[in-house]
Amino acid sequence: MLAAQTRFVTLPNGQHLWTRRIGHSPRKLMLVHQSPEMPWNYLRVFSDFARQNDVEIIMVELTGSYLSDQNEMASLPARVAEIQSAVAAYQLDQFVIHGIGDATTITRQYVQDHPRVHRLITTSNDSAKVRATEILGDFANPDYLNLIRTQMRAMVVA
Repeated sequence: MLAAQTRFVTLPNGQHLWTRRIGHSPRKLMLVHQSPEMPWNYLRVFSDFARQNDVEIIMVELTGSYLSDQNEMASLPARVAEIQSAVAAYQLDQFVIHGIGDATTITRQYVQDHPRVHRLITTSNDSAKVRATEILGDFANPDYLNLIRTQMRAMVVA
């Protein structure tokens, strides 16, 4: 069983981001979540993925999300800086990053601003399907689970 390590990353403004690391591996995947309405729990599906594929997963909840400090609507540059704080805290160099829900735009901007990141996982149609399933709370949906597993395996393990 992979041990999960939960920690809060302190931002320069004193606020805190909730993060969790699962596993240790040279292959790293950062999952960035941003939703005030929905907690990170649906990301647990990635624990099995990490174990089966020797991938270290770092989950990050941006401010305003369920377990991180609450704040007013932050600007896009402020959100990108939050990701950079998590990257620095975990001393990441090259890694794969995936924005989930409202974090999709933020992670795209992060990759544009930080080209050393290995890859960005995003497919507009697939992201829309995933988001719709998440909004409905249908996390046991076989199509959803298959999409998550195949997209993650194709992008991270390759």
